[in-house]
Amino acid sequence: MKKKYLIDGWIVDSDLNRLIKSRVIKLEPKVMEVLICLIEHRGEVVSKDYLINTIWPDVIVVEQSLNRSVSIIRKALGDAPAKPKFIETISKKGYRFIYPVEEVERASKLSKKQEDVYFTESATQKNNLLKVGGLSLLVLFIFLIVMKIGFVNSPEKENPVTFASKLYPMTTFPGLESQVAFSPDDSAIVFSHRDTLTKRWNIFLKKGHKTSQITNTLDSEVHPRYSPDGRKIAFARITDNGGAIYILSLKDRKEQQMLWQNSRRIYGLDWSGDNNIVYTERTATGKPPAIFLYSLSTEKKTQLTIPEKETLGDVWPKFSADGKSVAFVRTGRNGGSDIYKISISGENLKRITFDNEKIHGIDWSSKSGDIFYCVVIFEQLELRRVNQMGEVNSIQITTPLFSRLGYFPSLSNKEDKLAFQRWQVNADLFASEMNLADKKVSDGKGIFETSLYSDWNAEISPDGNKICFVSNRSGNSSIWVSDIDGKNLKKFTNMELYAFCRPKWSPDNKKLTFETYQNGSYNAYIIDLASNKVRPFEENALDPSFSGNGKYIYFSARHDGEWNVWKKDLNDGVAEQITFNLGNTPKESKTGEALFYTKERQPGVWRLDLLTKAEELIIPELRLVDRLNWEIVDKGIFYIKRTEIGPTIVFLSFENNHSKVMNTPLVSRKTPHINGLSVSHDKTKVVFTRRTQLESDIVYIELTN
Repeated sequence: MKKKYLIDGWIVDSDLNRLIKSRVIKLEPKVMEVLICLIEHRGEVVSKDYLINTIWPDVIVVEQSLNRSVSIIRKALGDAPAKPKFIETISKKGYRFIYPVEEVERASKLSKKQEDVYFTESATQKNNLLKVGGLSLLVLFIFLIVMKIGFVNSPEKENPVTFASKLYPMTTFPGLESQVAFSPDDSAIVFSHRDTLTKRWNIFLKKGHKTSQITNTLDSEVHPRYSPDGRKIAFARITDNGGAIYILSLKDRKEQQMLWQNSRRIYGLDWSGDNNIVYTERTATGKPPAIFLYSLSTEKKTQLTIPEKETLGDVWPKFSADGKSVAFVRTGRNGGSDIYKISISGENLKRITFDNEKIHGIDWSSKSGDIFYCVVIFEQLELRRVNQMGEVNSIQITTPLFSRLGYFPSLSNKEDKLAFQRWQVNADLFASEMNLADKKVSDGKGIFETSLYSDWNAEISPDGNKICFVSNRSGNSSIWVSDIDGKNLKKFTNMELYAFCRPKWSPDNKKLTFETYQNGSYNAYIIDLASNKVRPFEENALDPSFSGNGKYIYFSARHDGEWNVWKKDLNDGVAEQITFNLGNTPKESKTGEALFYTKERQPGVWRLDLLTKAEELIIPELRLVDRLNWEIVDKGIFYIKRTEIGPTIVFLSFENNHSKVMNTPLVSRKTPHINGLSVSHDKTKVVFTRRTQLESDIVYIELTN
């Protein structure tokens, strides 16, 4: 029997390849071997070559296999690469296990005890479910357990994960509702609403079933926050000339202007129990926004943060429970952001997260000190919470169709509810005819009848006869295939996931590859259309696409914190790293001589010569919003250019490096929201996604730990 180890309460059981604490996490045998090797050499720097030669002695593998194993271990233990607790990355050398380890004989007894607790609870719940509702509830329970442990054996993190089983509506107005705040006694909420006709934001109050409008001007009022006694609210009013902070009495609806700034940009505010208001302000035109503190008692204004030169500024400030600290979001020039905190004296600046991802709104728990926030990852939204040690967990919601959740989270004061802005986005597939010689594109026509569901991210098959796409028409996001005119529609996946990304065809029209996104993890799959079988292809992979000869699949993977392009042989399963200076959405040229790709948070399309490995930026004008709006065809590349008349198709010829701009836009400037451009190989058909409806409501979830 092999040794068992105790690390931070976890039993490492290498005999059965599992970690045991309050739950059991199973690891792949090779992943467990990596963990044991690091544990046995704890405190030492273990080189990557040593690990690869030790764990895979008779197999030729690439470094990516080792990186993936370490990543899985970190996820299981709740470790953060930027601020490691267990495994430290030693640049250009290897890894070092840094947490104290105990070799214990009692591990066997403790392991058995913990197993008994885990499986006894599971069995009890199972029996209760059978008594209450029979087999259907048992299936539901098994599904929830799978969701809790993670999809496709994705390990669960050590920190407690917040679960919610249902979304509850709070507002259902036409237009957009956002920036909700609870009253001190949780009996009412205030929020901002954007009218569909005037395009202006006003503030509303809802108590019980009654909703009333409490501001009504031609300006926009945003970011409402209750006073500590619940008798007033503070809000920002944005005019054509600038912005101001106001205080409004809820009793007589009288307003008092407190602060004025010339900038029309106010990104959040909050009100503490010490009668302080914290908000954002630009100190000068062109300067990034900073966090300011304003005392309602002394009328003194103090600048708390000085944004670094390489950032876009500090936004979304929130007070801690005692009012002594402020959490906020600092955004870099590449669009990524992280959470920081600072004392109200302007001292003790501390970075909380290290993920460099797009964050939209935060709220601070008075009980646990955790910060709730929304992060946007490759156009998908996810709710998260982070503690003061920087340990991050996703908020998993076991209801379908929640891929557009999470803007501006707000905790109730009892902290039994988390409210936020939920987007309702309807999108439809449109098709146009194109004449490249005459530079003409026909008006787009809907492929399917417009409805309340969404179809998006379509790709035309290599033979030009079919399209594959993502749709939620069956309740959950799934992969569908139809003729290019919408006939012979068929569903090819039945997976209980909320986020599917763009599917792509194999060169012979017989297979599809796609990826899913679930709780912070991407996983790639292959569909055999003849047998209707779906099989996993690569874990922690994004943007899979077939090579021109169909023998390889390119994909993006993030190791050591950066996304790069990899290529995997479908016969021997060996993966090879292709780019080393960032890379996403890879697409091989039809000749197989070059690879084209985008880069995370950088505009443009790059070309890599697969023989010389020379890289060049070939389309600098492709915007970040159009990262899916380009297509490789024979002898050229099509992409979207944003013009004054609307999104327009451009063809860049590989033969003469000449660009041909179509004379007509795909849609008018008034409806610029398109995505998922696909062009047939004969350059005559265009399919794209167009947003047909945009609404948002305030919803909440009930929190349990």
